[in-house]
Amino acid sequence: MAVGVAGGTGIAVADSVRGLLEVLEWGERDGSGCEVAVVLPWHARTRERVWCTARLARNEGMPVGLYGSPLALAPRLAGVERVVVGASCSRALRLLVATVGARNVVEARGPGHGWVRRRFGPPEVLSGTDLVGAPGVPVDEVAALAHRLNAERYFAHPRESDQRLRRLAARAGMDVVRPEAALETELLLGPVASRLVTLRPEPALASLLTGTGVDVVDVAASRDGLLRLLRG
Repeated sequence: MAVGVAGGTGIAVADSVRGLLEVLEWGERDGSGCEVAVVLPWHARTRERVWCTARLARNEGMPVGLYGSPLALAPRLAGVERVVVGASCSRALRLLVATVGARNVVEARGPGHGWVRRRFGPPEVLSGTDLVGAPGVPVDEVAALAHRLNAERYFAHPRESDQRLRRLAARAGMDVVRPEAALETELLLGPVASRLVTLRPEPALASLLTGTGVDVVDVAASRDGLLRLLRG
């Protein structure tokens, strides 16, 4: 599959939701309006999130092309003078970029969230606690924390199975949310609880939600966050 977009001498490439947000942010800061090429990942739910995020970008007027594999993208990169890659790009995509011989390869560092914040925020903030899930945390531990915090919603990771999420919903009594697009857009579109507890490392969420009234507690980053929760 290759759904391309006519472009000029530059192209930005990504193969994940985070990588797509990185190059969108870079493109807005750079002002070049270059085409964005997105290689869809093989994992079905991750692929769907990337596709939906690309659709949101297109709706905002960004020229985004979709490709089913790095090999499908290769002809589009031939002869391109400048290629922008997100810091989160996979090794396979970086290898492809290295082989096409672009004169100028630019790395777009982690998103400052300006692009997504200006388009999708601020969210409606409700009282309570939401959890951002991680597939590696045992269901019983998540359920115990949810009961301790009276958490009401759980934003699932795309690699969490339906069976695991059904067990979690039953044991923790939470509503399980599978974001259709990037978690960032889901949170900014709202509503979101006034306390957001992340069970996987998500350092960028604190800057994303700065000034919205949402307190982001990253219990995966250190035990300090967990201790602060249990004490409060």
